Amino acid sequence: MGSERPEEPSEEDCCHSGCTNCVFDIYSTALKKWESGQRSDEQFRFDLLSPTRFKPFTLVEVKNLTSDTKLYLFKPQAGMNETINGLLPYSAGQHLSLRINKGGTSDSSLENPGYPYIMRDYSITSLSHLQNDCTFEVLIKLYKDSFSSNFIQNLQIGDVTYWRGPYGDFRHTPARYSNLIMLCIGTGIAPFYPIIKSILSDENDETIIHLLYGCRNSSEIILRYELKELSSYWNFKCSYFLSEEPDLNRKLYNEEFILSRICSSFITDLIKNKENSFFLICGSKSFETDISEILNKLSITGDKMYVF
Repeated sequence: MGSERPEEPSEEDCCHSGCTNCVFDIYSTALKKWESGQRSDEQFRFDLLSPTRFKPFTLVEVKNLTSDTKLYLFKPQAGMNETINGLLPYSAGQHLSLRINKGGTSDSSLENPGYPYIMRDYSITSLSHLQNDCTFEVLIKLYKDSFSSNFIQNLQIGDVTYWRGPYGDFRHTPARYSNLIMLCIGTGIAPFYPIIKSILSDENDETIIHLLYGCRNSSEIILRYELKELSSYWNFKCSYFLSEEPDLNRKLYNEEFILSRICSSFITDLIKNKENSFFLICGSKSFETDISEILNKLSITGDKMYVF
């Protein structure tokens, strides 16, 4: 399994649109590592999930989080009596690419008109080592009048989908930094959630995490109850930045609501007397740009931050 030669992508696996991380480039890098004798742990099922080839996964469960955000659980396509063991080769903070068939649509807004598929990336919220049946979970926000959202909304339990990955090069190393400061809005929480869980589940990792999470109101907080449970750990704190007055009658125990956007003054106060801090940023392009500029003005350079 883990020591198998990397799979060469087919022409269908490439969208031919000049992607920065083209599957043929990914395959070339993986092949060089394989040829040089770098082998992966045998428990990982590279035969089931590959960054160069789309693999079939069946939808097995859907959980509602907010009015427009859901968790989708997928398992490898297999025979009725086949038991699948092992771990999928992904780490906390990575994402997968879903292949969506255009189905002959004439929608001119869809990218790469000559290619029969579109690809959409979704962050993995599950932790691989906890999914020994090779399932994975992704968080997806559904938008109105969106071709990809319509496709996902119409999926039924048992439907087969095609995924490729994982992608994303962020890796957390215990003791690398004392403080991990996460800044996100909306679905930007998706890659952060498994990173938080992986750190808090490691008794030897004393990294202190502070999550600054911005959204419109408390009803739009994604994974709110999950984050509430994680807040019981001594080294995790969560602050919600809301643009609308919160309903205090629905406030959960120990939640911190701040009626403001995440801005320079809050970040400045947060990092005072906090040495050896690292910053993670995830959200809209404008949010990522704004936060990166704020950090740069505070003399926090690129080697101290990671933008998803």
